[in-house]
Amino acid sequence: MGRLEVKVLDGTPPPASRMISPYLVVCGDTGEAVMIDSGSKTSAGLLADQVRSEGVTLKAIILTHIHLDHGGGAGSLYRMLGSVERVYVHPRGEKHLVDPSKLWKASKSFLGPYADYFGKPEPLPPEAVKPAGDGEEIEFCGGRFRVIHTPGHASHHMSILLEGEGVLFTGDSAGVSVVDEDGVTRVEVPTNPPPFKPLLYYESLLKMMRVGGFDRVALGHYGFAPEGRSYLERHAREIIDWFRAAYEAYRGGATDAFRLAEALARALEQAKRGLRAKSPLVREFFYMGAVYGLLDAAQRGEQLPAVAQV
Repeated sequence: MGRLEVKVLDGTPPPASRMISPYLVVCGDTGEAVMIDSGSKTSAGLLADQVRSEGVTLKAIILTHIHLDHGGGAGSLYRMLGSVERVYVHPRGEKHLVDPSKLWKASKSFLGPYADYFGKPEPLPPEAVKPAGDGEEIEFCGGRFRVIHTPGHASHHMSILLEGEGVLFTGDSAGVSVVDEDGVTRVEVPTNPPPFKPLLYYESLLKMMRVGGFDRVALGHYGFAPEGRSYLERHAREIIDWFRAAYEAYRGGATDAFRLAEALARALEQAKRGLRAKSPLVREFFYMGAVYGLLDAAQRGEQLPAVAQV
């Protein structure tokens, strides 16, 4: 195995920045690279420029999931760069990369104007798309990437362990940790849009910690977690507080998204930061996405982890 280097890319569509982070895994011996997540359709040109500026040949893309901000740019990058041989995805996401029409319709319905901000994905040719099973090892460019299916955020979510390098790419399976537009305030919220499965989300966190083999956690939003592996342990504890607060508020009368957002902000410091964030992407997309997911789970009576029962 050649020397590998992991680089953080900025896949945030303008005018925002440093909110969405695909990663480039570069093999220094060959000049080839693998990208973890592709960003959105509207950021594909920026990411293609970043790949070219590194002077590498992108050979594969591994998607943690197909949501517009993580997988929406795969088809565009495939066409722009002309070097990508395979795009790996959870088996449930395969058909949506070949024909993204249903994904786009659902995204428009839920995201509203943010769907247009991220853009409509371009389809990929069927021969370029490869489903990846749980535990499968993908070998590319001198790297060995182990797939870990991590449902909860979405049924088609998977996290990626770069074996031997101690890096776990979590996509949206382990929350958001971003710095607001003021350049100082860090906002950390769960990544749980509807339909949200709290028990699966929590179990996926435990699954990643049991797998081990990593000391760095590469988040989809944004960059490497400051405290490394212990970030997952902290997030697992804190997500329980979000579950409890949301269910208690719902039972107390916070039965719409606005009231639940306010109730959570009174109960949790990070929820308050999310609600008051200067960045619309943090406030409206990340924070309110979490609120809608928690509300959805409460309305449907979704089971909580035993440690979070209220």
